[in-house]
Amino acid sequence: MDAKRPWVRPELALWVLFIFGARQLGGQVPAVLELRHGEASALIGNPTREAVRVTVELWYGAVVDQEVVLGREVRALVAPATFALQPGERQALRIRVKEPVPPGTVLRLVVTFTPVAGELTAPGDATAAVARVVLATRLITKVLVP
Repeated sequence: MDAKRPWVRPELALWVLFIFGARQLGGQVPAVLELRHGEASALIGNPTREAVRVTVELWYGAVVDQEVVLGREVRALVAPATFALQPGERQALRIRVKEPVPPGTVLRLVVTFTPVAGELTAPGDATAAVARVVLATRLITKVLVP
């Protein structure tokens, strides 16, 4: 902490960046889905100001010590499994499992949003080396099997 300026605190700046910046990183995914007769559907949205690449997977998982632990990937058709979303766009998602899942099982839908802007080259020079920090957002939601 700076003795002359006690209000200047590096950790405070980090929290402000996290709180206000995290809103920009997220995507829209339903908190809970229901898998009925081996099928589910959802809308995935991009509320951010930049285009994102989205990947979707279905996993077995559990909560251990307040942390989601993923097991193995479920054999399932996720359509589409990868796609791009422009700002404000939505994509319909369909899931069909290809293996029996017992009633009462809680699966995990893993949705990863990666900004497309992180793949751009340096302004004015397509061959220049560029260092970028790309923050991908991964949302893990519940898929209930009644």
